[in-house]
Amino acid sequence: MNVRWLIVLCLSVVGAACVHTIDAEVESTPREIHFKVQASALARSSKEVFAVGDSIGIYAVKRTEGGISAIPAQTGNQAHNAKWVKTEDGWQPASPIDKVLWSQDNAPLDFYAYYPYQREAFDPAAINVRVHSKQNSEVAVEESDVLRAANTRGLSEGDVELQFEHVFSLVEVKLVGDRIVGSPVKVTASEIATNMQLNLGTGELFPLTMGSVALYCADSEQMLYKAILPPQQVEEGCAFLQCEFDGVTCIYRSPGIKLEPACLQEFEIEVK
Repeated sequence: MNVRWLIVLCLSVVGAACVHTIDAEVESTPREIHFKVQASALARSSKEVFAVGDSIGIYAVKRTEGGISAIPAQTGNQAHNAKWVKTEDGWQPASPIDKVLWSQDNAPLDFYAYYPYQREAFDPAAINVRVHSKQNSEVAVEESDVLRAANTRGLSEGDVELQFEHVFSLVEVKLVGDRIVGSPVKVTASEIATNMQLNLGTGELFPLTMGSVALYCADSEQMLYKAILPPQQVEEGCAFLQCEFDGVTCIYRSPGIKLEPACLQEFEIEVK
């Protein structure tokens, strides 16, 4: 009798010991970042509203211990050229690998983005951006536009706003003079940088190649032409604009022009 109760007691003690040796593991769930994306509200270039199907590249960078704003590098970024696409339901990552997450150590992040997206933009300090050499349609003008956004508030939570600004300049040329009335005219910007290298972190541009750009006739009655051009200094004496009509070529040399980013720059040329 005593033996039986002793056995029961021992089993109960062993059972209780087993319950207390089980440890529960708690895993932290990665937090996804959501972006509020807007194009520039200023009518200074071509791309003012993002359309469904447009895509942007996003970089997220951890701030240093000193709290100084960080810029994206070739490696080590929290997000590296993540592709996001405008859909009917808003901006979404193009694939699961393009999701952008908050850092697990809750370190503040700075964000940089550009449009249009390039899969080959491996180095954020040297993104190749260029304009179309033949901007003979409204679509070609718009496709030449480049935009950049930088949110350097050092965020660690909440939605992230990306306010895009124009990197290039919009040039409009108005022709006046009786000599060109009723004549088809071709207008070309020449001796200019058409291919640039963009440092996404600093916003700096560096010229790569020179060329020419055929302008789009936006209004044949008003003889108004336009094109997107990279910002640059057009040196004095440069054959900046050429007008061709009826077998005649008129050259208009630069008095020393600086094309500014995110600006509409207008020129009126009297054809004599």
